[in-house]
Amino acid sequence: MKKLSLILAVTMAFGLLVGCGAKEEAKDTAPKTETTTPATTEQQTAYKDGSYRAEGKEFDAKSGWKGTVEVTVKDGKIATVNWDAVHKDGGDTKKVQSQDGRYDMVKGGGSSHWHEQAASMEKALIEKQDPAAIVLKEDGKTDAVTGVSIHVSEFVQLAQEALASAK
Repeated sequence: MKKLSLILAVTMAFGLLVGCGAKEEAKDTAPKTETTTPATTEQQTAYKDGSYRAEGKEFDAKSGWKGTVEVTVKDGKIATVNWDAVHKDGGDTKKVQSQDGRYDMVKGGGSSHWHEQAASMEKALIEKQDPAAIVLKEDGKTDAVTGVSIHVSEFVQLAQEALASAK
């Protein structure tokens, strides 16, 4: 019985030493990091207040649409964005037609309506405050904005054009 007590006591003492040693080792080997304050939006890009607009140069040969982007800057920051398109035959814009079901991408297999995807891109630009921060793939689409499966290269290009005069 004395042997069993001695073995148990030694095992517990060893466990206690190993456990304490591991904690101390973890403290000593933890990477040292410095906390820095991220750059504010004003430091990154400060735009002149106003409304800025850009429009595609030509109507798309297949679809007949031409993209438009209007950006409003307030207090040096992008406050609102409106991405839309006009048709060569006139009539309602792409956003209006999408909202009322006449331009229905979902019927054609799209994941969501055009106006919903456009709103996601508008929101992403407001959050990023720089169209160049929206990463594009070679095919003109992006994986950077959840739920967006449409080509967005025209949106990024037009936003950059619109904001060029705001700098």
